[in-house]
Amino acid sequence: VCFFFFLSPDVNYLYTAFCAHNRISLYKKPATGILIALHEIRYNGEINMKDLIIIGAGPAGMAAAIYAVRAGLDCAIIERYAPGGQILNTSDVENYPGFVDPVQGFELVDRMQDQAKRLGAQFEMTEITSLKKQDGVFMLETSDGQIQSKAVIIATGSRNKKLGIPGEAEF
Repeated sequence: VCFFFFLSPDVNYLYTAFCAHNRISLYKKPATGILIALHEIRYNGEINMKDLIIIGAGPAGMAAAIYAVRAGLDCAIIERYAPGGQILNTSDVENYPGFVDPVQGFELVDRMQDQAKRLGAQFEMTEITSLKKQDGVFMLETSDGQIQSKAVIIATGSRNKKLGIPGEAEF
């Protein structure tokens, strides 16, 4: 099961692709309220103008960043650990479009990150400790300071579900 989120080139629509059981479902939703261009971010006291903050640098977050920067938005991606998410634990990715032969998860992540950086996305490695909206502005507290933004995409992915059975931690 996988999810991908991406913006239309004109930034008017957010598309969600859901893949499961050899089927792909695509949903289209107006992006009104999801993206608001030219907003201010404060990070460690420095003021930077950004169009979009994406929380999470897995495939969905990096795909969103690629579409956002191609649409002309100044984009930053916030990631707690390393870019890639769960796909880093995958040895052979065989169901990703554009790859005839299986690709290693880490190689796919490197290519995604290189593409996002080449297009102008910025990556910040820090942990978001809280997110709240106040007077139309999102306030993101991080382990390194505060960020303010008028638009946020949350693409934090998922975790493997634990069964809670004896021996599970060893495997």
